[in-house]
Amino acid sequence: MNMHTAAPARPGIFAPARPGPRPVVIGFENVTKVFRPRDSDATVTALDDVSLTVSEGEILGIIGRSGAGKSTLVRVINGLEKPTSGRVVVDGIAL
Repeated sequence: MNMHTAAPARPGIFAPARPGPRPVVIGFENVTKVFRPRDSDATVTALDDVSLTVSEGEILGIIGRSGAGKSTLVRVINGLEKPTSGRVVVDGIAL
């Protein structure tokens, strides 16, 4: 037995159950999120015209410097923050 031979993935777990494109489960279309601090007239743009898709079965890592908007991106995905502009769709539902 060859130690480098892997068993084929079972459909639906590590490989798509059907061929072809996988459905999009997270979609951002031109999403911008601007915060206005309470004690200032200035604004902070946390997300600026972000467009991305995550398909079923994909694994996505979010990396970046402190203050780059990583937490804001996740908060918009899970509905804790509403985008200032743009469209967010999660599992077919527009947030």
